Amino acid sequence: MENRLVKILEGPVDVGALTEENIAEYVQASETIRAYESLLIEPFEADAKASGATEVYHDGSLEIRLRTERRETTPSAKDVLTLLRTTLSYALGRNERSERMYGVKRFDGTVAVDAGATRKLLEAWKEQVLDLSTTTKIECKGDLAGIVDSQLGNLALADYVAPALCADPAASARLYVAAKEQVKALNRRVIKPFENAFKDQAATDNGSTVFDTKAYGRLAVQVKSVPRMESDYKGALAAVEATLESAARLDASRVDDAVTFFNSERNIPSVYVAASHVLDVMDAALGQKELKQRQEVNVLYRPRAATILVRE
Repeated sequence: MENRLVKILEGPVDVGALTEENIAEYVQASETIRAYESLLIEPFEADAKASGATEVYHDGSLEIRLRTERRETTPSAKDVLTLLRTTLSYALGRNERSERMYGVKRFDGTVAVDAGATRKLLEAWKEQVLDLSTTTKIECKGDLAGIVDSQLGNLALADYVAPALCADPAASARLYVAAKEQVKALNRRVIKPFENAFKDQAATDNGSTVFDTKAYGRLAVQVKSVPRMESDYKGALAAVEATLESAARLDASRVDDAVTFFNSERNIPSVYVAASHVLDVMDAALGQKELKQRQEVNVLYRPRAATILVRE
């Protein structure tokens, strides 16, 4: 058996001062996560899902079960706004050709849509199910922290002991739980704090991609920052919905006959709002773009291989 460097981190990781030593631990933690996922987590989960059994493992202190969730895919805010734009543009075109369309009426040359009906149409689009899928998750219940503590030694030498331990159901289950909990802890206590620190210190440019490289002893960390302007589609949809709701609450005495109109010709009188105004509200909200930086971290030097463990 070759010599193996093992580090056990206790307490919070200090990223206030980035050094060659602590950045090396970030890299080693990343490699530890990849090793646990490929060696311990993915094989166990593949076998558990292939078995088809709801109960994967159970004893007095640990229960591992499969849970199937149904997932519905519904239109995004961007999808709903695209549908609304298409519908309003179609309504405007048909009205210009003097073709009638339900919920659309011309008021002295202004094409308007029924505010309440259009609001309900948005709700119907938002709730439309585009796709149904199922996903299977593995739930672990029991003294997980105690299991992690008892398995630290096995985790440190996982590539050596895993083949033997994974042949025993009880040992395999505990090693899986310990690995999975360690991955969560490493991501939370090591990976995320370091990556946030790297990104916070990186130089950026609002107009172009920047590759910012900083040296820390023999280590170098490069952060790629790509600027992009993003529209707030959820905010734009909320603005349109608020406009329609506000118009729908008006009565005959409160419409302005410029943007909002009262239609008393139907069995149930209702307020209409100019289609062009709804489009203007949408475009104004989408035009308020926010600058965001998409950042990627790359360490340009690999330190000595090591297993990083976290003691909670």
